[in-house]
Amino acid sequence: MAFRRGYEAFLRTVRAGFRGAHGARCARPQILGANAAAAAVLTCQYSNQRTISSCEASAAGGSSSIIRFRVDSDRPGLLSEATEVLKKQQINIRDARISTEEASPRATHVYIVEDRGGGGLSDQRLAEVRAALQQLASGSCEAEPWPLFSSEEVSKHQTPESGIWVSYKDGVYDITSFVQNHPGGKDKIMLAAGKAIDPFWRIYQQHTGRGNALELLETMRIGDLSDPPKESSGACSCPYDSDPERHPGLIFHNNKPCNAELPSELMMDSWLTPNPVWFIRHHHPVPVVDPEEFRLCIE
Repeated sequence: MAFRRGYEAFLRTVRAGFRGAHGARCARPQILGANAAAAAVLTCQYSNQRTISSCEASAAGGSSSIIRFRVDSDRPGLLSEATEVLKKQQINIRDARISTEEASPRATHVYIVEDRGGGGLSDQRLAEVRAALQQLASGSCEAEPWPLFSSEEVSKHQTPESGIWVSYKDGVYDITSFVQNHPGGKDKIMLAAGKAIDPFWRIYQQHTGRGNALELLETMRIGDLSDPPKESSGACSCPYDSDPERHPGLIFHNNKPCNAELPSELMMDSWLTPNPVWFIRHHHPVPVVDPEEFRLCIE
C-alpha cells in the first residue's frame, strides 16, 4: 500500500511538471498501439542486464513516442529510476504509468515521451534509450511512435461496438467508457460522436474554463489527429462576443457562459433587485434580439 501511494504521488509530480509546458496526457496502456502496424518499432530483450537479441528500428514519426519497458521482476523504485534515466537522455516525459500481472512479479512500465526538440524519437535516440534502460533490469523494451488517425477514421467510430471516438485540436480520444458518466447526459455527448468537439466546446466553454474536463479528456487519448482543424486567422468567431456587459460588482463563477451572483454588499441597496445585478445562470450565449423585428405569436 505504501508503495502504491508513493507511486501515485510520483505520477502526479511527473504529470504536473510536463503539463505546465505541454498540456498533454497519455492514453490507456492497453490501446496505445492501435493501428500502429506501420509504426517504427524498436524491440530489445535483456537477460541478466545483457542484450541477447537483435534490435530493429525505422524512423519514428508523429508528435511523440511510446516506450514500453517490460520487466521480469518489478521492484519498488524502478519506475523512478527509469524516469531519471530518460530525463538524463533529455527526453520529455508526457506521462508514466505501470501495469502489473496478477500473481506475477512481471510488470510493464509505459512512458509517453517527446524528444528534446519535440516530436517522436529517431532511430539513434531509440537506440540510446535501449542502451540506457538495459542497465536497470532484465526484460524487454519497445518504443514506437504515437498512432496517427485521420478525421475520416475518427468518423467511423460512433457506436459502443466500434468504440466512440472524438477529436480535439490535434488529439484523438476514445470516450466509450465515459459516455454514460457525462455530466450533461449521454444524448448530449453523443452529438459529437465521431466528430471534432472543438465547435461544441466553443459554445460550452465551461469545459475549458475550469480545466478538469481537459485533464479527464487527456486520460482517454489514443493518438494524434493527422489533419487537425486549422485555426481561424480572421476575426474572432466566439459566440459570446455579442453578450451584454455585466455589472462589475457581481461575483463571477464563469464568464463564457456567464454565471454570476449578487454579492452581499449590494443586497440591501434596493428592495427590488435591479436588473444589472440580478443572478445570472446561462448554458449558452445570450440570444441577439432586435426589438424592432422580434414578434411573439401566441395561439
